[in-house]
Amino acid sequence: ETPAAAGIISLDPRQGRDLVFDHTFSDIGTQRVSFAVGADALAADNRVHLVVDPVHRLPVAVVTDDDPDEPGTSGYFLTRALAPRGDASDVIDARHLAGRDLTSVPLHGYAAVMVGNVGELTHEAARSLVQYVERGGGLVLFCAEGPVAENATALQAAAGNAAFLPWQPMRLRDEAALGGFATLGEGAWRTEPMRVFDEASRRALQRVRVLKRWETSEPAPGAQRLLTYRDDLPALSAHRFVAGRVVAANFGLALTASDLGKFGSVVALCQRLVDYLQPAGDHAGPVQHVGETLTVAVDLGDATGALHAVAPGAQPQAVESAGRSFVALPDTPLAGFYDVMLDDRVLRTVAVNVDPRESDLRAADTAAIAQALRDRAASVRIAGGDDTASVLADRGRPLWHAL
Repeated sequence: ETPAAAGIISLDPRQGRDLVFDHTFSDIGTQRVSFAVGADALAADNRVHLVVDPVHRLPVAVVTDDDPDEPGTSGYFLTRALAPRGDASDVIDARHLAGRDLTSVPLHGYAAVMVGNVGELTHEAARSLVQYVERGGGLVLFCAEGPVAENATALQAAAGNAAFLPWQPMRLRDEAALGGFATLGEGAWRTEPMRVFDEASRRALQRVRVLKRWETSEPAPGAQRLLTYRDDLPALSAHRFVAGRVVAANFGLALTASDLGKFGSVVALCQRLVDYLQPAGDHAGPVQHVGETLTVAVDLGDATGALHAVAPGAQPQAVESAGRSFVALPDTPLAGFYDVMLDDRVLRTVAVNVDPRESDLRAADTAAIAQALRDRAASVRIAGGDDTASVLADRGRPLWHAL
């Protein structure tokens, strides 16, 4: 282990603060990162572990049915906003997909997916996008032309009961057909995705003419409005769905929908949304805790050999393979890094940490316990510790003291 950085913060009881470390990896490939604090009475939770996979460039999928090389289309502006130089010096690798490709091209390797002007999505294509978000991905849906309402309905049907989009598009407002246009108003400038805009760039955004937009439904619970039109219609909203995020833009980038593509602000907006959406932190996927079964997705293909896992400070342990896609380790007794291996080749490295609830020594509220048990469809009655009569009536006379 090589210490990379250190910092000091002061905390009051029950207080949390962020401590940010900057680090540049010297190579691509799986890297192990640990964060540690000083010794205290509970050593098990003094370190947390993280596995990261640095890449030279961030792959972002640009999903449009128009030609990304044809000036004025949504694909043209999106690819150039994400990768302005058009060569290997761009941080983002913008890869164009057609709507029909969503059923055949895996999305799990993309840092974000941006959907522009596409035709009607099949159920399989909509389900592919929903599954990508469920697993921690970030999706931007530009709502302007084409079957926007139909695609929103297909996405919601694939998502099930929980709201997928921050709002549903209801009726198209063609401002150009009425001889006018709409303009953007205020934004949530202090939020993470909008913080990049200074006063000058905010004014530039507010000069953008939007020719086509949608009247929307009421926002989904927990949806966050990032940009608003001057008449109070939402222009840009974000929403958490399972482990990922969905952003709905109530405008398009094609010249027939708005002139946003002509402004440099589109570069800042699209690249900042990628930073905001790419899997990180608490939406990188399921968090593995000590004591749980470790289930790891692997790609075994046609390879043969002995599957085993190497736990921290332990001998290799055999693991079970579920088909050719997943392996399972029944128990993870220690925090640290677990390597899933095929013979002597590492297939995946997983970080296992102590459940943070183990460090919370506050007494649980009886109402919260009751609600948690009700959520598990149990029939419960919570009694206070000094209410012995109700305990005896419910459970009978305890024997532990005699034993």
